[in-house]
Amino acid sequence: MAPERPNLSESQRRQVAAKALDDIHRAALHLDIALAPIPVKFDLTGGTAGMYCRRGATRWLRFNPHIFATDFEHHLSDTIVHEVCHYAIEMAYYNAQSHGKEWRELMMIMGGESLSHLPFDSRAGVACSGEEAASTSLPLWLSAALYFNHAT
Repeated sequence: MAPERPNLSESQRRQVAAKALDDIHRAALHLDIALAPIPVKFDLTGGTAGMYCRRGATRWLRFNPHIFATDFEHHLSDTIVHEVCHYAIEMAYYNAQSHGKEWRELMMIMGGESLSHLPFDSRAGVACSGEEAASTSLPLWLSAALYFNHAT
């Protein structure tokens, strides 16, 4: 029988939702724009930790509870702000590149890792938002293996 996959507790899910709301508020202040709160879902599976999605005028954040549970503090501090910055930059600039100059600047201001890709990047979120998927030289399974074997 396969071992049980780690998962987030209800308390941790509330922490993630509260952090996303706080980051949205901080991004709005930094960009001097109005940003509405958007839903936070924990329905992401596979090798992606977080994703910002847009379908028409509907926007939401998706997180993978199993990946978050493997290193909760890292994902609480970096993955959430990474996805919130995608939302904020799209609302502020619309045509800005997914991991472009504006996004990197906001990530730096918000205190996130201003890398174009976190170990589990938002490639699926980019595709979900209607943009072309980001390219990478590493297959996702290898990115995941490197992440879990990386000493933090």
